[in-house]
Amino acid sequence: MNLLPAVVTVAALLALPMAGHAHAPYAHWGVDLLGTELVEDDDAFTGAVDDTSGSLRIHGGYRANRWLGLEGSIQGLGSYSTGDDNRFDYSAATLSGVLYLPVTRRFEFYARAGTGVGWVRDRDRRDTNAKPIGTVGAGAQYHLTTQMLVRAGADGYAMRPRIVDGDGNTSTADQRIGVAYVGLSLLF
Repeated sequence: MNLLPAVVTVAALLALPMAGHAHAPYAHWGVDLLGTELVEDDDAFTGAVDDTSGSLRIHGGYRANRWLGLEGSIQGLGSYSTGDDNRFDYSAATLSGVLYLPVTRRFEFYARAGTGVGWVRDRDRRDTNAKPIGTVGAGAQYHLTTQMLVRAGADGYAMRPRIVDGDGNTSTADQRIGVAYVGLSLLF
């Protein structure tokens, strides 16, 4: 099956010029500071859970026109400690479609949805497992200059990792992680 015509058609639609608007096509990359919280652990952890953490995200993407774009990112999703003294590190690599809603030439809202791979690393046992992860989010951004913008928003992540408790018991759990962030992007 030849996918080239479909890929070319989709690329052409995304690259439609939006003449007269400040939001011409551009690529971007940047860094976000994240505040994370393990919102739902599906009773995978025993005892009290230290369920808040901080982390970083490196993001990059392409804005095809005034309304549409793609963004990929690599992020830490937090380190969490359980009542049985076990510690887990969460991270992910994702690719999302982005829908923009310009309000003015400098300020706009956006929403994104995507998927990727999430990792959970058991620090005490050095065990890592990779699972599919889904993400949705919304935010706002302000163009400080033609080459720089600041942004802030909230994202949600969902995955089903394998968790090993302090006694060595293994279970699979539906987990949700909430993220609030503020960041800086450079445009080129």
